Amino acid sequence: MKSNSDTRQNAAVTKSKQPAQCKRKPTQKQLILKHLMDGKSITQAEAFDLYNCWRLAPWICKLRKEGYSIRTIEEPNLQRTGTHARYFLITEPTPPTAA
Repeated sequence: MKSNSDTRQNAAVTKSKQPAQCKRKPTQKQLILKHLMDGKSITQAEAFDLYNCWRLAPWICKLRKEGYSIRTIEEPNLQRTGTHARYFLITEPTPPTAA
């Protein structure tokens, strides 16, 4: 059985090992934007597999509203009939110029 001094000593060691700052986990929007900025394309299925993102289209819409030019290509489904969207980043938003 541990003594009280051992318990206090372990607690002190545990407290000192905690990080000074807490890093935030990137949002789905940030992950998708980085993916596109890396020159990669993305589909809904890929977004789900890579980033657990159930709905890619609203994030693409939001990025477009922020000024990103994103192209959509309809691809045929390989396992079923129909198509799905594949998104590519064309250009990033241009910062406003000072007058």
